[in-house]
Amino acid sequence: MKVNIKGVSRPTWLGALAVGLLTPLVVWSVVNVNTASIFELDGNAITAGSGDDWDQVASGTNLNATTTAFLQDTIPPAVDRIFTTGGSKDERDISGSGTVWKHTSGSPPDKNDLEHAFAAAYRDASTDFDLHIYFGADRLSNNGDSAVGFWFFQDNVSANSDGTFSGVHRVGDILVTSDFRNGGGVSVINVFKWVGGANPLQLLASGAPAAPGSGSTPFCLNRTIGGVPKAIACGIANRTETNVPAFWPGGYFFKGDEINPSSVFPLSTLFEGGINITQLLGQSTTCFSSFMAMSRTSASTTAQLKDFVVGAFPLCGISVAKSCDGQTTVSTDGEHFHNSYTVNITNTGAGPVFDASFIETSTKLDGDDYVCKMTEINGSPITPVNLTTGTEVEIAATLASQASATATIECDTLDNPFDNKVSAVAYSSDPDTTQNAVPITDAEVTNDPSCPAYQVLGALLISKQCAVDEDTGQPPVTVDPNLAPQVCVDITVTNDRTESINGVNIDDDQIPDADEPAPFNLGPKGSLTASKTFEDLCYNPTQGDDPTETNPGLVTFTDNASASGTGLLSGSTVTSATVTATCSLCPTCPDCTE
Repeated sequence: MKVNIKGVSRPTWLGALAVGLLTPLVVWSVVNVNTASIFELDGNAITAGSGDDWDQVASGTNLNATTTAFLQDTIPPAVDRIFTTGGSKDERDISGSGTVWKHTSGSPPDKNDLEHAFAAAYRDASTDFDLHIYFGADRLSNNGDSAVGFWFFQDNVSANSDGTFSGVHRVGDILVTSDFRNGGGVSVINVFKWVGGANPLQLLASGAPAAPGSGSTPFCLNRTIGGVPKAIACGIANRTETNVPAFWPGGYFFKGDEINPSSVFPLSTLFEGGINITQLLGQSTTCFSSFMAMSRTSASTTAQLKDFVVGAFPLCGISVAKSCDGQTTVSTDGEHFHNSYTVNITNTGAGPVFDASFIETSTKLDGDDYVCKMTEINGSPITPVNLTTGTEVEIAATLASQASATATIECDTLDNPFDNKVSAVAYSSDPDTTQNAVPITDAEVTNDPSCPAYQVLGALLISKQCAVDEDTGQPPVTVDPNLAPQVCVDITVTNDRTESINGVNIDDDQIPDADEPAPFNLGPKGSLTASKTFEDLCYNPTQGDDPTETNPGLVTFTDNASASGTGLLSGSTVTSATVTATCSLCPTCPDCTE
């Protein structure tokens, strides 16, 4: 279930999202994918200039990449995982019914045995702001030509222990095929997009070089942009022996010596390439989640697949954070604790995400004693939206790369404080218009930091006075119809506490229990129901305070009273002090002896 705010009152909050959330409409000059200031496609793995290279990706020291992957495969004599059955081809589904990908334990041909696979994504506002993805692999032997392929999946694709794969193809998955030539370089580059159906792979770009090339110049496919040809896909295999970086996880081994790591990549054992995703797919950048490199019999999409390496490549991502806004207070009804929280969702990926939403995961929300409402988006008030457990509540229709959106949540509950829990989700495309939208999630966050617990303050107050009727002037001590003395008092009980007090009892040591007020409730301090007065509470004394006193003007009657109740929020017993009222038999005649 989803609460789509744009379907409720979009105009009231869309203006708040427009500033700082949507990618600015800026015309950038497209930069070639083989621009060395971004990444060095030069047939080696060692950084030589201002751009990154695979040694930085391997060591995690590349500071410019949006995301990277460096995957290590097994090499002989260890048993490898390889594709099996004739159905393991690019045009087949990854998993599910019918003919799908399968894998088994075995050893691929030496020339097809991959040792590492790597990928890196870049989006640099100082250049074209296009999304460039670079990728590569190394192989055990160069004893013949071998093709390579690189899949970028939106789904989380992985190999299961039973020989199957998890994950599925989604429209927009990208496949790049090329090759290792025995003499170095590449002879072809193909870029495909998965579209599904009977012919699931759509060719986006393809080409073969007129000549193999030489040195460190890659072969590139060009597209005319603004009247100028620009490189949108490039590939190169090392045409000469080149050094292995000092840090290369697991080391690189060449066929013939699988015990001692090699310090060099022999000719045509290292492949690297790059593509400009934005120029191939447009501005709605696909959110990839995983990456696979595979060796194959040829660059054709019908080729038999051989070895593979697969792992995570989180190109798109979000993070969610939650903070407590100030102290825990008491709600206006005095019957609940009140907490305010800020939920922040940040797009940590390389491209825009859609329908960024948070999800309240607390199971306590019952709409009665546990109520949470979203009251603001990016600091602007909205019509409050009641939250229910598990419901997506959208706070940004579109969230640009590195942009954030915030929501304010107000909770009135019986917990002190409330353990508010949220998670977040966004989508790779607008789920309202695209069936293939991929959810992007972040883990649940709880009270971090937690709200300070509320300390209930104040006391229960009681006051008492002799009951003199202001209209008739009747004194507090009279004679009842049975000609017995009767003493009447007024008692006021006031809640000076920051919570309601229920079941308040008045205990007077003279007034008969049957004549004491029935238990009652008091609202919190300052409320209209925080105080209650009981007038003309009467009792019949059997004697005065001093039984020996004979002067009527000096005869007095004293009684003591206190009050107690239960704090609604704290659950504790609250007791007042004891108050005394002394009433005179003849208040206007203090000395009646004269």
